[in-house]
Amino acid sequence: MRILITAHSGCNNTKDNSFEHIYSAIKSNADVIEIDIDISIDRILVLSHDPFIYQYSGHFEKTSNISSEVLKSNGIITLESVLKRINMTIPLNLDLKSIEVIEPTIKLLKKLNYTDNIIFSGCNSNWVVKIRNLCDEYGVFLNSQEFENLAKENYKKFIKVFVKTAIKTGAIGLNLNYKLCSEELVYQAHLNGLFVQVWTLDKEEDMKKLIKMNVDGITTHNPLLLKKIGDFCE
Repeated sequence: MRILITAHSGCNNTKDNSFEHIYSAIKSNADVIEIDIDISIDRILVLSHDPFIYQYSGHFEKTSNISSEVLKSNGIITLESVLKRINMTIPLNLDLKSIEVIEPTIKLLKKLNYTDNIIFSGCNSNWVVKIRNLCDEYGVFLNSQEFENLAKENYKKFIKVFVKTAIKTGAIGLNLNYKLCSEELVYQAHLNGLFVQVWTLDKEEDMKKLIKMNVDGITTHNPLLLKKIGDFCE
């Protein structure tokens, strides 16, 4: 089975959430490009992973408390500019950084007639439900974070609850730290028609291990290495 390769923000030693990172991912023949979505104080969607940005004023401030103009001066680009350049030519994994970005992101996608090649990640169960209530044309992954304490206490129960919640909320798949993945989790997910996406694998031995578990997709900073290993393992 061919692995779906998602290029992590900042792949191939590029700047995170930049056009350089996006073009590098495309050049690497990644299947999907991950970008992180946050919002400015004037409600402009921007690409930013960290909730705090170091401003010219000399202190850290939340992205949502900064104007888009100041963010731009700090090298932050907008989601709209990315969508217009990509124009549905390659799938984008939009890693949402707050519940605040959900409605404006969907509104922007519809405004630009972006009807395909979008997947939402970074979502807990409440976020998945919110997205599903607003639209059904985009896929959503359920993230594992809200279940990770359970994984430490009772791994079998973790699998059961994680899979059951994904089905109940309308997620199309599971998105989890590769260290939490197992053959049993993949089996149960596939049994229930769910996609399994793991993050973030950059070492060859880890890639081979997860490919053997039969996961569907892998997020990596090194898409070229993963493609080489994935092609060899087919």
